[in-house]
Order: sequence, then structure tokens, then C-alpha cells
Amino acid sequence: MSAPGKGPMSSPIEARVNAPHPIARLGCAAPRRFIATAVLAGLGVFMAVIAAEQEGAWKTLVLGLAGLGALALALLVWRATGTAVLLTEDALVTSDGRLLTALDEIEAVENGFLAFRPANGFVLRLRHPMPRGFAPGLWWRFGRRLGVGGSVSAPEAKAMAQAISMRLAARRAGAEGDTPGEPS
Repeated sequence: MSAPGKGPMSSPIEARVNAPHPIARLGCAAPRRFIATAVLAGLGVFMAVIAAEQEGAWKTLVLGLAGLGALALALLVWRATGTAVLLTEDALVTSDGRLLTALDEIEAVENGFLAFRPANGFVLRLRHPMPRGFAPGLWWRFGRRLGVGGSVSAPEAKAMAQAISMRLAARRAGAEGDTPGEPS
């Protein structure tokens, strides 16, 4: 039930409950999430301790800033890996509602051994450039490339890449079968 004066599905919780079920879900397991964050935080603390022991002002400043940067990156990784990438009928989205790309925008899936891709992941080549963005440990987007992976499970990422590939193949087969002038 919605509150008086508000329309149906006015809250994000209602919208998520009524949303279609995802075809595939790619998230970060708790141990992977903890280890990735702990390694970065440990590096940040280590660099800060080293900076405190240095005698030169420049060395202290550079190492201190690098340590703070590593701690900030650890916080970003913790926040980003708390979400998941979802494959729906029409798009690839995050669990917090951010659109990564529409399926119509995907040209190819690259997940070969020599492909430039995230660890345990895959890269989607897009038809048109999209705005840059990233969630460290989960996905990044730069120009016409969208990388999905990092701190995720390799079998789950492979399953999602295969599901996307099958959807692309089905759409191409459907588009080739619909030639103008022929009765269907």
C-alpha cells in the first residue's frame, strides 16, 4: 500500500520488489570483499607509518599522501563491492539502480585469455561511447568499453558473459530473419 497522496511504487523498495527478476547476478562474496579492502587499507596504513619515520619533508608528504590515497581507495572498494551487477531483459544495471548499458548497445563480449579485461571478468564492446565511470572491484566504463569483474567469482562472471553472448546471438538471428519484403 502506498501512503496517502503518493502514487504506486513511490519508494525504491517497492520498485525493487516489483522489478522483473534478473537473468544473472554478479556480486562480490563477503570474504573477497573483506580481503580486497583489507589489503588496500593495510597498504595505506603501512605507507603512513613509513611516512612518519622519514626525515625528508618531501618523502613524508609523498608517502603520506599515497597512504591516504590507498585508504580512500579501500573505502571506495568497500562501498562498490557492496552492490552487484544484474543482467535484466533489457540492460546491465547495478543493484542500486545505475544503468551500465542497454543490451542493444553491446557489440561484442570479450573474455578471452589475451583480452584486456578485469580479473575474473569480461569486457563488453559498446556501439557508442558512454560516460566514464567505475566501481572498483566490480566494473569500469571507459569510452566504448565496459569491464565487469575484479573481486568477483570467475564462474559467476563466465556465466553472465555467456548469458549476454547468447542474448546477442539470439537478437542477431532474429534481426537476420526479419528481412523486409519477405512474409514472416
